[in-house]
Amino acid sequence: MRSLKFDVFGDLSHGPVPPEIRREIANVQQRMNHDFTWTNETPTLELFEHCQITYAAPMPRPYAARLGTGIAAVHYDQWNALLVVRFLRWVSTKLPPGSYIRLQDDGSYVILQSVRLVRGEFRLGADDIARLSRHPHDPRALERRISRATRGRWVHAVAAAIYYEGRPEIAAIAHAMEPMAFKMLSLEDVADRIVFPWQSDEHNAV
Repeated sequence: MRSLKFDVFGDLSHGPVPPEIRREIANVQQRMNHDFTWTNETPTLELFEHCQITYAAPMPRPYAARLGTGIAAVHYDQWNALLVVRFLRWVSTKLPPGSYIRLQDDGSYVILQSVRLVRGEFRLGADDIARLSRHPHDPRALERRISRATRGRWVHAVAAAIYYEGRPEIAAIAHAMEPMAFKMLSLEDVADRIVFPWQSDEHNAV
């Protein structure tokens, strides 16, 4: 089954994710799993109390500190893939300095399938390119995907929201709009109109 896999790496000098941040992320994850529709499995991100030292390839560098790991089985569900990526982008903003998330997508939502998330942004380092180029099925297609990603096209935004209208969270958006206007929306457009748990917390704090 197609999955999104993610590992959190950091700098040993900064240590693991602080307990209060781990609690905040766990709370948001619980709310994500409760508030949205998941057709396969809910995502599970575990952040460790202590750094795990990694040694073997294909880790990002020798003796890297791994701060957490997780997986989300999404199969063909692009909405679930989008939700996982949005959640992880937020998580990456809460990590200690020098930390990032290594994200791998077995499917097609993340164009390059293997990227890192740093402070909410997609990034592609030399080691990422080396990993992607190791056994490419189509080298020219890979070059095109890398070119699109470096110009800001990190994810596929072609899925139409209307195909997912049966999800309660998407239906609520549809009911608030004119039918023809809703038919023009992609899943990314719908996600931009949703208040996610971390955003609602920010609004409540103001």
